[in-house]
Amino acid sequence: MGRSAGIEPGVRRSPVRGSDPRDAGALEAGEPEADARSSEVAPLTALDRRDPAFVRARLLVGAVVSFIYFPVVWSVGLRTDMEPHLFTAEQIGISGQGTGPYGLFEQLAIAVRAFLPVGELGLVAPAMSDRVFTWDLSGVLVVVGAAVVTADLVVRRLVSSMEQGGRTHVLLSSGLATVGLMVVTPVTLLTVAKQHLFVGYVAVTVYHNPTVTLSRPFAIGLFWLVASRMYGRSKPTTVLLTAAVSVLVLMAKPSFTTCFLPAVLLTLAWGWRRLRTVDWRLVGLGFVLPSILLLAVQLVRSPTGDSTGLGVAPLVVLRRLVEQRASSPWFFVVLLLASIVYPLTVLVCVRHAARERLLRLAWLTLFVALTYFFLLEITVYVDPGDFLWGAQVALFLVFIESTAIALRTLGPGAADEPGLGSSLTVRRVVTGSTFALHVGCGVLFAVVEYLEPARWW
Repeated sequence: MGRSAGIEPGVRRSPVRGSDPRDAGALEAGEPEADARSSEVAPLTALDRRDPAFVRARLLVGAVVSFIYFPVVWSVGLRTDMEPHLFTAEQIGISGQGTGPYGLFEQLAIAVRAFLPVGELGLVAPAMSDRVFTWDLSGVLVVVGAAVVTADLVVRRLVSSMEQGGRTHVLLSSGLATVGLMVVTPVTLLTVAKQHLFVGYVAVTVYHNPTVTLSRPFAIGLFWLVASRMYGRSKPTTVLLTAAVSVLVLMAKPSFTTCFLPAVLLTLAWGWRRLRTVDWRLVGLGFVLPSILLLAVQLVRSPTGDSTGLGVAPLVVLRRLVEQRASSPWFFVVLLLASIVYPLTVLVCVRHAARERLLRLAWLTLFVALTYFFLLEITVYVDPGDFLWGAQVALFLVFIESTAIALRTLGPGAADEPGLGSSLTVRRVVTGSTFALHVGCGVLFAVVEYLEPARWW
């Protein structure tokens, strides 16, 4: 298979409409054109995976992400959330007991440590063969590996979107945008003077929580499988793949599924006129059924062995969270807006963005997650805002899909597109500037997490 046209500068390639049965079903059901286009090409790159330039770009993005994540995760993760997870992994490794419906991170840490060349590490430095060091290294490698896989999925999504829109400089634009997306945080300019960069915001990137980082590649894969193939008919292998990913994301961290499942059901209910075109095998057997069954098992017992409890407590967790920074609960509105500046800008600057199915579903998932955070409280311990974990992953998807749309519509090669007019430059500057603000604040957050772990939260 030859080089894809989307790689060559100045060469356009338009997707062939009607070639996908899912697209035909969507159009027959009366979806808007932009919405149908969302499912026309799966959210993975149409480029030849063996293309040398594309492979080099993916490897380079992975190397850059590893270079960023490894020292930061080592610095902050081992001092905060990762330590108890590694302790649990060591106990499981010693006892041989299973982790039940949770514990994917622990199982992966055990597997990675089993393959570590402990003897050779001891030859380099005796301390490197120490039990604590090898467990720490295995945990950090799992997190960094998850970040690299996430970045690879993101760059493939962005390349696919740009190629679909016939854009130029695909690999360069997609690679830079992917690295930016892997470090973005809320725009923290209003609170940076108080060393307040995390608490109360809806974070996009976190380095201290290993299970959130581990769940992101599975959550992204599940989101794309379900959202892009919701209508039509998928192969049995795709249904099985969806079911497997549904289980894995729950084993990594159930927070995303608890938000995504209601969002999918709400989407189907809203488009009830199109129910006859829904791929019930994929949605029902591949996603809804395995998710409900495993969630039911997880609700019975928590990872600590205590019964999981939920209570309706409107704004209680929100007040507790913002009071850590001596702020009014209403200040959360400002922090929330600061967390979504760039995605809101894309909605304003790209007229058809709100009609894109994937972006709509990502926003709806975020809305469900925030509703949980506003109304519910975990009662078996003092809830520090755990329902924001699902919102973090959902907002990351909003950022990805917003960037895919922005690059496809406003990216290089769009200057001569009909209908864009003289406002193209303005929209590019506005969207690029807000994205740069998020990335710049993300770079600052990564630096302070490395130099002063968890002190600027």
